[in-house]
Amino acid sequence: MGKNSLLISEWTYEQAQFANQASQNVDTLASVHRLGTEIAKGVFPYLVFEHASISSPSSYDLLHRPGAGVQWLPVPHFEIQLEYLRQVSNQNYTHPDNIGFVLFHLYI
Repeated sequence: MGKNSLLISEWTYEQAQFANQASQNVDTLASVHRLGTEIAKGVFPYLVFEHASISSPSSYDLLHRPGAGVQWLPVPHFEIQLEYLRQVSNQNYTHPDNIGFVLFHLYI
């Protein structure tokens, strides 16, 4: 990778217990991985992959969200970010969902 490249990997584990069902836990393992590089001053295109597995005594859900995005820092203290993800789940794998967002961020 070049001088201004990034590789970010985040893992999260959560165990939830509901008050009305104290004996049933919901376990979630989630991860986000992002790989990108600066192609011009302040322009960072990247690939992203999100994963979540959610298990409870009555069900199991598996989500995968591959996608791409770009982060642009045109001037100091201002950021524009665009991202597109295609979500596939084990419950509805023949009809993936399309997810996208635009973010404007002002750093004060």
